Amino acid sequence: MAEATQTATAEDSHLSDVLFRRDGLPPAGDLIPLSLQHVLASFAGIIAPAIIIASVCNFTEQEETAIIQVALILSAIDTLLQQFPLFGRVGSGLPILSGVSFAFLPAFQALGMEFGFPTLLGAELVGGAVAMAFGSVYPKVKAAFPPLVTGTVIFTIGVSLYPTAIRYIAGGAGTPMFGSAQNWLVGLITFAVVFGLTNFAKGTLKLGSIFFGIIIGCVISIPFGMVDPSGVASASWFSLPRLMPFAIEFNPAACLTLSVVYVMVNVQLIGDLSAATMGGMDRMPTEHELGGALKAQGLTSIVSAFLGGLPTSAFGQNVGIIVSTRVVNKWVFASSAFVFLLAGLCPKLSAVLTMIPQPVIGGATISVFGTITLNGIRILVRDGLTPRSCTVFGISVAFGLGIAEVTGSLAGPGMPAWLTTILGTSAITPCAVMAIALNTILPPDRQRDKDAEAARADAALAEHEGRAATPVPGNEAAQPAGGMAAAAAGAEPAVTRAGVAHELASVDVGHFESQILEGERAAQEAGTPVRESQAAIRAAAEAARAATSAAQAATAAAQAAAQVAAAAASLIGTVGTAAPGDEPVVGDVSATGNLPATGDAPATGDAPAAQPGGNGPARD
Repeated sequence: MAEATQTATAEDSHLSDVLFRRDGLPPAGDLIPLSLQHVLASFAGIIAPAIIIASVCNFTEQEETAIIQVALILSAIDTLLQQFPLFGRVGSGLPILSGVSFAFLPAFQALGMEFGFPTLLGAELVGGAVAMAFGSVYPKVKAAFPPLVTGTVIFTIGVSLYPTAIRYIAGGAGTPMFGSAQNWLVGLITFAVVFGLTNFAKGTLKLGSIFFGIIIGCVISIPFGMVDPSGVASASWFSLPRLMPFAIEFNPAACLTLSVVYVMVNVQLIGDLSAATMGGMDRMPTEHELGGALKAQGLTSIVSAFLGGLPTSAFGQNVGIIVSTRVVNKWVFASSAFVFLLAGLCPKLSAVLTMIPQPVIGGATISVFGTITLNGIRILVRDGLTPRSCTVFGISVAFGLGIAEVTGSLAGPGMPAWLTTILGTSAITPCAVMAIALNTILPPDRQRDKDAEAARADAALAEHEGRAATPVPGNEAAQPAGGMAAAAAGAEPAVTRAGVAHELASVDVGHFESQILEGERAAQEAGTPVRESQAAIRAAAEAARAATSAAQAATAAAQAAAQVAAAAASLIGTVGTAAPGDEPVVGDVSATGNLPATGDAPATGDAPAAQPGGNGPARD
């Protein structure tokens, strides 16, 4: 099916078939524009975190140029590792483009302001080692990081970045013109351009919306005197990055904080890889491929620490390009990496990028931060919102953002300093700790629902059994002849069981109908044909509906049997009272022996789809 889809895509777009396969060198006429498409979509996202951290850590112009240069080089290294795995183990061999990630920015800002850039590099070095170790053991520990936990943490990452964007739109904290009208004017115009191109443009303009928004923002800011080109003339045309341009210092609390962030970003990377592989290759990545991707990210971070750079991860916007075009050829991504590498080796280009005013950066990136938040929500609701998931999400976000916003909330008497550093400097760590703890403590939703359903059925049966055991006052004569009365009482539990079976089968129908909608939506987003997935899921849903119909019929039969039994019991009581010596009348009434409702009711046994944990194929 994948090959047929790729062939159809190639025919529709008049592109070379090689583009839709991992191996083979595409024609230059196809290779160059598709590679530049990825460059335009990610270029601004790669340099923006470097510019922000340079501002937080009070870098000089030369240091800011160097960190931008290294950011571009590291993006190239990570992308090349993902396309051409080192020793077949470090790298995924999957279609993905990596770059310096915004996901690390909140923790880097907090730790950078408190400890300085050398401590950040030490924590990054440790975090890279943690990422490589996590890639090796991920199959054994992935159960601790379900979508509920990772979605909550990624949501918190996005929300915690909003103040950064607003601070930049206002001109940068501590600047003389902070909060001025001209800063807000430039920032909002930049945002409007990015917003308009993202939502109303097509093709290259849409894919490069942030890139073009920054260009227009810079042009608008020139009349306000916000662009200073003085540092460009002194920058060289070619330069290699320096080894250890900064000292590397280690702080245990900072290392632990970034290690937690690395694990969460690694889980997000797995989600991006899964989306890109399913959308472009119609399959899910293997555990070996995922482990290789995490190791490549970790190795890149270790190299980054020695070059004075920032950590990398997959770019979500480029995943969208892969899904929409289905172009997965490794040389397309390698060519994009070569563009980043050439740009990183040219300090003059990096110096040009340092001219971008802060309001332009803020206006261009606030939509990116919003996308991170929405990605967290999308992951969070993947398995549906339940009272349990809402509890985990709400409490974790409350603790994470609440502690981060209240300065010194963990710095009072009796509180160790390390605790303040780990939990009090960034919203991500307390949020992650709470999400993992609550997800472990609270019982799973499905089991809790099954227990509640079983408890309700037991209570209903107990109630009916209590009624059946109570003799009917004033009708003692009818009771001995009342095999029929016992039949009526025995039929009522069958009605209850059939009703419970009906309710459970109805729940299964709703479950499978929601699966149909989710399957269609996921397949459409991935750009894959949906007929096969629709047919399979609808067949399962039809099976559940058939079980519901059977349960309904059994319920009706049991209720009718109970009514017949009750009527017969009443008749026997009347006959026994009017003609107590006429015993043959009782023997001629065969209702007790011929009623299948009490002894043969198939309501609960014949509806396998309705039984919790049953053998119905619908759940698979």
